Amino acid sequence: QVQGWVQELVRDKILVGHNLKSDLRALRLAHPWFDVRDTAKYEPFMKTRFEDGILWPRKLKDLVREKLQRDIQLPGYAHSPVEDAQAAMDLYKLVRRKWEKAMDYKKKRTREIIEGLGKQNNRDKRLPKPNKRNKQGKRTLRDTQPPPGES
Repeated sequence: QVQGWVQELVRDKILVGHNLKSDLRALRLAHPWFDVRDTAKYEPFMKTRFEDGILWPRKLKDLVREKLQRDIQLPGYAHSPVEDAQAAMDLYKLVRRKWEKAMDYKKKRTREIIEGLGKQNNRDKRLPKPNKRNKQGKRTLRDTQPPPGES
């Protein structure tokens, strides 16, 4: 019941946070990738791991200290999810234009790929299937052609 309420609350909203995948998993919710702004997964905020060049998420605490010059999650104080949420939002605001430009590009490329796949599927539907018979039970054009080198 609460899960449905939360799903409705976030529908068609951009979610901003840090390591949102774990939060969404805990809530058993799905959210479209193009409406998620996860500071743990934003490439310019990530660090290169070892010598293999793989990008790795950084701790929110470290990002906030470096990018916003402030300290959060101080030792001796209770952890505050509100403080974390505010920090993630402040990081997002810092790079919002650049991030949204990158997301616009990713959404555009995704649409182009999907449209290209749709066109490819339509082309494939027009071709006779190999080793099949058409609706009238006759062999298709491909099946009646001799193999290369035979006449």
